Amino acid sequence: MTGLREELDQLIEDDDDRWYAFGFDKPSDPTTPEVPENLTVTPDPAGSGSIFCNCDDARRVDKYRFVVTDNAGTKLAEKLAEESEAMFTGLTAGATVKVTVTGFKTGGPESQPSAGAGSRAVVRAPTNKTKKRGRFRLSLVLCFVQLVEPPVARYTPPRK
Repeated sequence: MTGLREELDQLIEDDDDRWYAFGFDKPSDPTTPEVPENLTVTPDPAGSGSIFCNCDDARRVDKYRFVVTDNAGTKLAEKLAEESEAMFTGLTAGATVKVTVTGFKTGGPESQPSAGAGSRAVVRAPTNKTKKRGRFRLSLVLCFVQLVEPPVARYTPPRK
C-alpha cells in the first residue's frame, strides 16, 4: 500500500477526491475525525430495557463514543466501540433517553458530537399480550411456518 500511496502522491493533487476512491484520506484533510452522521436509536423488544444505536461510518475515526443521557442530561451509560454501532442494556423501561456519538482517533482529537441534539428514544416498557375473556384467557401466539418446496424429480434416461 505504501507503494501505491507514493505513486498517487506523484500523480494527483493533495486535495483531489480520487484519494477516497483508492481508500486513502486526502493529504489535505484535517486530522480531526469527521462528525458521525445519521445516528439512529432503536428500542429493542418491549421490556428488554435495551436500545440499539447505529450511525454512518465517519472518516479518520478509530473508535466511536456513544453516550446515553436522560432528559435532565445525566449520563446513564457510555460505550466505546470500534464499529459504528452499540447496544445498551439495563436501561429503565419507559424512560426517554438521548444518545450522542463522537468519533475519535486513538491518542488524537475527538470530533464534535453527532449533528443536532442527538437522537431520542423511549425504552419500551413490558407489554402483556394476554386478553381476559370471561373465565378463560386467550394468549396471542405467533407461529412462523417455513414453506419447503418438494424436491425436483431427477431425470432417468430410458433403459435400452
